[in-house]
Amino acid sequence: AGVGYREVVLLGQTANSYRHGDVDFADLLRAVARIEGIARVRFISPYPCDVSDALVAAMAEVPRICPQIHLPLQSGSDTVLARMRRGYDAQTYLALVSRLRAAIPDLAISTDIMVGFCGETEAEHLATIAMMEQVRFDTAFTFSYSDRGVTQAARRFVDDVAPDVKARRLQQVVDLQDRHTRESHARWVGRTVEVLVTGPSRRGNMLSGRTPQYQRVLLAIDPDGTHRGARAGELVRVEIASTTGHSLVARASAALA
Repeated sequence: AGVGYREVVLLGQTANSYRHGDVDFADLLRAVARIEGIARVRFISPYPCDVSDALVAAMAEVPRICPQIHLPLQSGSDTVLARMRRGYDAQTYLALVSRLRAAIPDLAISTDIMVGFCGETEAEHLATIAMMEQVRFDTAFTFSYSDRGVTQAARRFVDDVAPDVKARRLQQVVDLQDRHTRESHARWVGRTVEVLVTGPSRRGNMLSGRTPQYQRVLLAIDPDGTHRGARAGELVRVEIASTTGHSLVARASAALA
């Protein structure tokens, strides 16, 4: 905070498994959020099995902890999840999603989805599609399984799903998630949101920023290079006028104090 950082991201492969003495991950989040000058706290990536009641409470109770979570799913099939040794089944995951959404208004959930894991049948793939339809993730990182030769899966199973089948299944997942992402963004049109300005957009013709839910927002650039006086690192409140499908587009608004 002393050098001007407004947002802190706690990063770990299973970040929420953190414990140091009597301090757990929820305690750590609360401690970071108390640092003067820090406006937002995020974390990535938690392991679904270790999302505790204390973590949910911290996210619900502390305004600086962003209402956004990356919750890796991988597959919606119980049999695939068992082969992956994920430690949870589909119903456990769905119950966690319900608990999070009940506690945290406007929570955004992103995920990881893999197709074509060793032995994946068409029925197992369709279970993933059904799970996506039920949860309706805001965004997802999607990919097909590849044998890298160094994982437990590579030692225990054969990479036996044909490349063309993987490609078809991945495209189906990508297309479905694209629809869900567009629907998620459309729900924000007409609402006022807080945006942390991050800098010029990729094309350079607008400023870009992020909502607490980590959605990208495009902001008009005023002649002085700001958005109503707000530069990178500052917060603005804006009304969402439209969406590109994967970004929100803001109307002009005044900077927050």
